[in-house]
Amino acid sequence: TASSASNLATPKGNQTITFANPGAQNFGTTPTLIATTTASGLTPTFSSSTTGVCTITSGGVLTFITAGSCTIDVDQAGDATWNAAPTVTQTFTVNAIVPSAPTIGTATAGDTQATVTFSAPASTGGSAIIASGYTVTASPGGATATGSSSPITVTGLTNGIAYTFTVTATNSAGEGAESAASNSVIPAAPQTITFANPGTQNFGTTPTLTATSDAGGGYPVSFTSATTGVCTITSGGSLTFITAGNCTINANQAGDSSFLAASQVSQTFTVASVPPGSPIIGIATAGDTQASIAFTPPNFIGGAAITNYTVSVIPADVAPVNGTSSPIVVTGLTNGQPYTFIVSATNSAGTGSASAASNSITPKA
Repeated sequence: TASSASNLATPKGNQTITFANPGAQNFGTTPTLIATTTASGLTPTFSSSTTGVCTITSGGVLTFITAGSCTIDVDQAGDATWNAAPTVTQTFTVNAIVPSAPTIGTATAGDTQATVTFSAPASTGGSAIIASGYTVTASPGGATATGSSSPITVTGLTNGIAYTFTVTATNSAGEGAESAASNSVIPAAPQTITFANPGTQNFGTTPTLTATSDAGGGYPVSFTSATTGVCTITSGGSLTFITAGNCTINANQAGDSSFLAASQVSQTFTVASVPPGSPIIGIATAGDTQASIAFTPPNFIGGAAITNYTVSVIPADVAPVNGTSSPIVVTGLTNGQPYTFIVSATNSAGTGSASAASNSITPKA
């Protein structure tokens, strides 16, 4: 007796992939690889087994990550008619190319030298920049200096001559293109500013500061304030104090084609408060054994806030009376006795001079 029928099986044909080795490729290119299948006509797919060196789309477009050995696999999974094709693998070299140009930064002049900043090239060509692989070249003259990173200083320049600079990068494949030219700089002799600390100054004064350059009298030093809430200064050195506190003054000399700009010299000193000026007396108004004294704060507060006002009585039948603002009421006076009053102001530095005497009043019941 025959068995029952087996499962349904559909015979399939075999297919093979044709994929030639593409040979060495240069970093920075984006070639498209081609592979075909025999018999089936089905489309093969690509993948990379060395993604640290190269990647590839399923359609065969390569991207190189770095120089090295790139291995690409080609597959075709088959379908209802064709079996999967055996994988075909090809390995080839990705060659490094010279790096692109660095991005120029800023050149800064020194004494017979200049320091040049730059940024690494956008593409290293698939290979690291070698040690001391950056070269800075001066124009005119062609003086060079090398280094492994920014900045690089070029020496042996002539003071008084204007120079620009270009930078190249070198990797295992060679030296790349030069950068754009830098800004123009003129090396020059150095100069030094002498600027002594003026010491503590009193609020309300207007001192003039002085500083000199060893480049000589033809190189005047200019001043600026770093603490304009406490003090201001003219370029020639005339100080104005805004309040008590710490005042910081910067001294600079910009230089020219013969001398470099001097290093800034800063000095910080104390602006000390002083006692305030006299309040401006107002009207005294009599009451029953008392008087109300009005006044206006002094025009000059001495660089520190007024903390207290004191009203003194003439004749001094009662002790002085303190208050923080106008008016201040004085009690304990004798009815029928004429009085005048003076007012003084106090800040953290002390008590200032008294105002003029008020009008005369006579307390009454």
